Amino acid sequence: MSAGPDDSAVLAGLASAPREARAELAAAVAAVEEASGPLVEWRGGERQADGAITVPWAAYAEPVSALLGALGRAGAVPVFDWMRWDGTRRYRTAGDVAAAPLADVARLVTTIVRGDRFAEGTVVRALEDGRLLAAARRVRDGR
Repeated sequence: MSAGPDDSAVLAGLASAPREARAELAAAVAAVEEASGPLVEWRGGERQADGAITVPWAAYAEPVSALLGALGRAGAVPVFDWMRWDGTRRYRTAGDVAAAPLADVARLVTTIVRGDRFAEGTVVRALEDGRLLAAARRVRDGR
């Protein structure tokens, strides 16, 4: 189910990204690939003086933050009804993403980025299983 723009509209959004945005994405992909330290640190979850416990949250290393921003500027976060899209069931591994149609790759990026706002750790999972970087490479390469 594609509850939003058709493939040609999603691809047009990717193609219309400025050259600088594509260069920024390429640099961000390289930075994540070359990162030597942890890409994420979980924070929060501590008990406060009043007994309340803070909600754990993911703090991303600069290369990950840069990658997420670059994906948006490269047109890889199209607006559509991502909560109803069934592609997350089809693209569960980095290999699945590598073989997916490019328009679906952009849709998957949207589900990861937007999903993290509702379920902390969605980006972390996509980093760990390789789907986010596989998607970023596909967007970078335009194929």
